[in-house]
Amino acid sequence: MGIKKCSNCDYENSTGDSYCYKCGSKLDSNFINSEYTEIENINFNEKNDSAVTNPFFIFGSIVIILFLIIFGINTEWGSVLIILGFIGLSALVIVILFDIQNDKNKQKAIANQKKELNNFYKQYQKIKYGIDIPESAKTIVYLKSSIYSPIKISKKNTLIYIWKNNDTINFFPLGPKTNPSLELHNFKLSQIPIEKIEFFHKEGELYRETKITGGGGGGSTIGGAVVGGLIAGDTGAIIGSRKKVDEIRSELITHDERKTILNFFDDDNERYSIQFDNESFQILNDLIPEKEYNIVNALKSKDILNKVDAMNKNKSIVEQLHEIKQLLDEDILTEQEFNEMKKRILGIQS
Repeated sequence: MGIKKCSNCDYENSTGDSYCYKCGSKLDSNFINSEYTEIENINFNEKNDSAVTNPFFIFGSIVIILFLIIFGINTEWGSVLIILGFIGLSALVIVILFDIQNDKNKQKAIANQKKELNNFYKQYQKIKYGIDIPESAKTIVYLKSSIYSPIKISKKNTLIYIWKNNDTINFFPLGPKTNPSLELHNFKLSQIPIEKIEFFHKEGELYRETKITGGGGGGSTIGGAVVGGLIAGDTGAIIGSRKKVDEIRSELITHDERKTILNFFDDDNERYSIQFDNESFQILNDLIPEKEYNIVNALKSKDILNKVDAMNKNKSIVEQLHEIKQLLDEDILTEQEFNEMKKRILGIQS
């Protein structure tokens, strides 16, 4: 059993379909989905690996049993050996029958698992094609959301698609082959309006440490001295007392704790955050560069300065200085912004 992929719209239909579920085109059975086929191959390999009984074990057991029976006929212990031989033969038959039944049960379980995987994958494809993920979509790792966030993209540490529409950033988990731990309800589209995104930035550190192992030696051991002395006298005692020196090895260990944080607001203007892996920063920067923290902060500062300029047009220099000092004291302006405003008010060139 496999998947028929439509040559017209790329929708993946089940083998029994003659026409595409999505566009209605006639299906060509030559189009097989590789991910779906790989699921089947995994199960098929498991089936091949589950031999009923090892033939070498069977052959060896029969030889031993026949030896006991034949050898027992010509010895005084013949009756005992013959009985043991027949007991062994009976046990072997029971083991073979048990393994046959066990193998049947295992293959039935594999067949049921394959059927469940096939049905699961087909449902996933229907959800995915209903969303219409563009070919330009990128993949990032979703780590987690803040506790009460209205957006839970999927389970933690999940590989997801990310792409931008005109006014939203969209997320959707990759398929069951990539994320085998996900259930069907985890495959859902999550969207954040770009206007609701406050900013994104990096947190965490990248640091390296060198781990050194081995070395030592130069000390003495009483046991080594005794053995060395017995073999080669005083000289042997000196040599035998030296410890073996281990080779000094160093290993550079990298710890990357960096992650990308995206802050956004819900409809009630409550702030929440979503965490992605470190590499997500560059992808977000390509999609929504205007929401990068430094740019957002610079635009915000410029907006504040322009508003202050407009308010202070008809005020004296002293009044303007008092007002910007008050903004500094209230933490509305930073020290750098305050100094820049002061220079502009006093007409000092930067």
